[in-house]
Amino acid sequence: MGAGTVYRHFPTKELLFEAVVLDRMSALVDRMRSVAASEPGEAFFSALTAVVSKGMGDRDLVDALTRTAVTPGLTSANLELRTALGVLLVRGQEVGEVRGDVSIGVLMTLVRGVLLAAYSGSCEVAGALAVIGDGLRESGHR
Repeated sequence: MGAGTVYRHFPTKELLFEAVVLDRMSALVDRMRSVAASEPGEAFFSALTAVVSKGMGDRDLVDALTRTAVTPGLTSANLELRTALGVLLVRGQEVGEVRGDVSIGVLMTLVRGVLLAAYSGSCEVAGALAVIGDGLRESGHR
């Protein structure tokens, strides 16, 4: 594809960046919705791992997840991702596999923190995810 074609559809680098990130976020939301039919605790922890894992290989996605709204499209995509993960969180809580005192806001703070720490080089992601997972599990399910 020629540069002219790209610029016709995306006149600025920012619009191209947004389109790519929106596509990646949409794929994450689709994945969360597809696992929603499985066992609630497993679905939640699988989705949490997917968000962090996907973010680890994608600095632009991390930027979109960790910054406050930069465009209406990214704001909407962040809300959609947060909602999809929130549904899985509540389902896991309802069956007693996820602590009931954890809100989606706290969960997103943890996700953002791990991703930012990993990119600064101050975090071993697998270990951090294991600790977060243990902390999120209801005491009877550890």
